[in-house]
Amino acid sequence: MAPRVLVAAALYATGAVSIQIHNSTGDRAEKLQIHNSTGDRAEKLQIHNSTGDRAEKLPKDVYERDLLASAKQGDPSEPFWLSSGDPCQCLNWKDIYEAGLTRCGLGFEFTRAVGYPHPTYGTAREWLIKVQPDSYREFMDSTLYERSICDTFFHKFDDTKCARVAMDSSPSEWYGKNWCYVSKKCSKSMDGHQAGMPKPAGDVGVKFCEEGKDSLLGDMDPVTLIKYGKRMGFLYPDQMVKLAYPLDRSFMFSNQGFKVKELVHKEELQAYRNTGKGYIFDKKGEHLGQTIIMGARTWDLGIDSEDWDTCLECIGDCKEVDLYSFAPKDGLICYQGPKDDMTKLYNNVRQGMNQLMFVNSELWSSSCEKNGFSADLGQTCYGHTFVDKHMEPNELQPHMNDEAFYTSKFKKEHSQEEIHEATAKMECVDCNGNC
Repeated sequence: MAPRVLVAAALYATGAVSIQIHNSTGDRAEKLQIHNSTGDRAEKLQIHNSTGDRAEKLPKDVYERDLLASAKQGDPSEPFWLSSGDPCQCLNWKDIYEAGLTRCGLGFEFTRAVGYPHPTYGTAREWLIKVQPDSYREFMDSTLYERSICDTFFHKFDDTKCARVAMDSSPSEWYGKNWCYVSKKCSKSMDGHQAGMPKPAGDVGVKFCEEGKDSLLGDMDPVTLIKYGKRMGFLYPDQMVKLAYPLDRSFMFSNQGFKVKELVHKEELQAYRNTGKGYIFDKKGEHLGQTIIMGARTWDLGIDSEDWDTCLECIGDCKEVDLYSFAPKDGLICYQGPKDDMTKLYNNVRQGMNQLMFVNSELWSSSCEKNGFSADLGQTCYGHTFVDKHMEPNELQPHMNDEAFYTSKFKKEHSQEEIHEATAKMECVDCNGNC
């Protein structure tokens, strides 16, 4: 029986288009990847089968006529969207730049240019209108700002995580939020307007991200974030952390004055620590190093350090946390956190409605990364969550199918009292948001 396409979620990118083909049972039959051979615009595109071997070559004009035309479903003004999912799902930054769906600077990439030391942003919509003209981009390029933020960070950002709109804390303002690019079909509101950017911003829109729902750079602790930045190939650690954590400019916080600041600004710092989230303070100036706090711990980020292996040093409450982790029987996802929290969660999920998913699971006295899960998904209800680095988003579908199946099975086979007790066992881990 010929495979039937059930799910097609892809983005027309000159460098890569990935289509998942499923058979009639919903199982993935094969993976078809279409891309050019060099990553540049080429006249021929190559088709590879699931093993990575080249299957055949297809002329670009035929590809565009037969594949793109049908995919656009009659709307030639749109890019290649084949999506049965959420149009407000964050898009991969590097992919959309390389595909020409937008340009770095047409969103909120350049907010730093007017945000230091005193921000003058205006409204979000005013900002987006201001940055659209080519003249503005030419001006930014003349100041070298475009190259200092686009080439060193955004063009290398090969992920869908949200970045901070601006390098300010300002939690109640639009520029104190996180953002990402989304399909222009996304209808989420932005500053009282539709999320789609004012024309002529290209084929994508922007949205403000939601903590707990969208994956944020700032979900990672500083140690994990530095490892992530090195893996992404970002150039400057001090730049990256300010695009991950909110920056408080109200006072400087150096390692030399560490204890003094803890006393003088005791209430402000304790309020920040109580959130369990990361916050940044300049030590002496914008490019003279930073102090990062998250929970009870404090780190020093070196002055203009480009050495990702040595730039971060813990200077407060530096006791190493014993990380424990476990995975369900499908082996697709891994949860980690402090020993006591994960031990409790592990025992609970084995008594919850999805207990059959964890019947053969083992509680590891080590991190997810040491057990083969190196792709960081950030903080979730069940702790710091990881998957295999080679996994594609839709390959988690079997895990989600198992959750739905076992929950339904448990409800059919147990009393309401048993369901209530099992549901209580499935609550979020105690360190939720800071595991």
